[in-house]
Amino acid sequence: MYGAGDAVIGINPAADSVPALVSLLQLLDGIVQQHAIPTQTCVLTPVTNTLQALELGAPVDLVFRGALRALDGDVPLARAHA
Repeated sequence: MYGAGDAVIGINPAADSVPALVSLLQLLDGIVQQHAIPTQTCVLTPVTNTLQALELGAPVDLVFRGALRALDGDVPLARAHA
């Protein structure tokens, strides 16, 4: 990334399943690679799902944690990185 004017392509999915997340991450990565887009991608999902996707080898650029996730029982961000 260039540090100025960087872009993020994000998806807010209708479902939070890990298989759907992995598919969306692979789709985004394919588009970015095919067109050599200087950007990062993100799928809005619980941190725990993103960590599972990473373990499965999914191409994760950004881990996003929405403000409401703190209220619905998702793993606290500090614990997710421990």
